[in-house]
This record gives sequence, structure tokens and C-alpha cells, in this order.
Amino acid sequence: MIDYWKYRKQKGKYSDASLEANGWVRATEDNLRHMADDRHSLAQTFFIHPRRSLVSWAIMYAQGPGALTSHVGVIVEERNICEALISRGVIKRPISAYADGFSYFRVSDFSFPREVQLKITQTAEGFIGTPYDLSRIARHAVAILSGWDRGGKANYSAYGDVLITLSVMAFPRFRLNRFARYAILLYLLTVSTGRFRRAMPHRGEWSRPQDLARKKSYADEWESQGEL
Repeated sequence: MIDYWKYRKQKGKYSDASLEANGWVRATEDNLRHMADDRHSLAQTFFIHPRRSLVSWAIMYAQGPGALTSHVGVIVEERNICEALISRGVIKRPISAYADGFSYFRVSDFSFPREVQLKITQTAEGFIGTPYDLSRIARHAVAILSGWDRGGKANYSAYGDVLITLSVMAFPRFRLNRFARYAILLYLLTVSTGRFRRAMPHRGEWSRPQDLARKKSYADEWESQGEL
């Protein structure tokens, strides 16, 4: 609730000064049009920081203390963006849809050759019409709250929220108080196991020999593209 108050009042990391210091730009029609007309922006990732949205705040809060992005898309030609929406699945629409004058956006800065840009945009547009994968998002949310998300940072604020909720439910006046008491112990065990698993090098991502070889091939490919 404290973090949501900061979000609504635009305090701390949600303030205009903090966002702009981190490279975010106000989502006005002129700023979005100028960005979309830059050929370098084609195939780049578009990050959005909406204002006045409970859902957007919840997405950012679940990601951890430093998260400022609640939605992403891929910039394609003719000032459009390919993105996935819960209600419509993957769509392409004008990037001006985000020109509300008070939200913020940011764009990645990869040095893509022209042929790579076209391949990325064609791939993104190939997903148009694909339904939104709600089950995957739900699994990811559960993984974050339980400390079992792959590659994610520990979100102690979210862990604390769950424990506070269960602690309140554990009071005798609540019908499920006995269940809540056991749930607290189970939740602590689950989070501890998940974070310990992430801390172990041999259980982490890219740990198997074939994964390390694949990672090296990716690095070599990017270096060769940089030389070109």
C-alpha cells in the first residue's frame, strides 16, 4: 500500500525527475512520433510506464523494487507497435495509442543491421492473432511470489506481503486460522528452497555443458555482427 501510494502520488522512483534521470521520456504525440520516425527505432523493444493504472502498478511491484516497466512491445514500420494485450491477444496498432501526455516510455538501443530489423519485425507480425497466454503469466506470478522464478531477483516485499496476509488470517477469530498457521511454515519453506536453488551455481540457468556451449555460440554471433 505504501508503494502504491508513492505510485499514485508520483513519489520516489515514480517521480518525473527519477524517471527522466533513468532515460524515460514523456509519452506525448510529438515524442512518440519523433521516436517512431527514427529508422534506428525499428525492431527495438518499446517499454511503457503507464500512470494511474492499478494493474500496471501491480505488474511493476511484482517484478521487484527497481522495476519501472509494466508493458513491452516491438516497434514495427509505419509508426506501429506489435504487442500482446489480455483482451485481444497479439495485435498491431499505432504507437500513438500511448500518447496520453503523462505516461512515460523508453526504447532499447540495439545496433541492428537493416536485414535483422526486417527479420525481427516480420517475426513479431507473424504472431498477430495469437491469444494472450494467461496461464503462463499466472505461472510466472506464482513463481515470483514463491521465490521460484528462474533468473529473477528476490522480491522480499512480495514475500512480506504474503506473510502479513497469512499472519492476519492466523488469528483465532478467522475460520481458516489453523490452515493459515501451517501455510506460513509451508510458505517460508517454499521461498527458502526456491532462493537456495537459485543461489546454487550447478542448479542455475546456463549451468549444463550444452547450455554453456550455446551461450558461447550466442556471444560469438553477436561479436561477429558487431564487427560487421
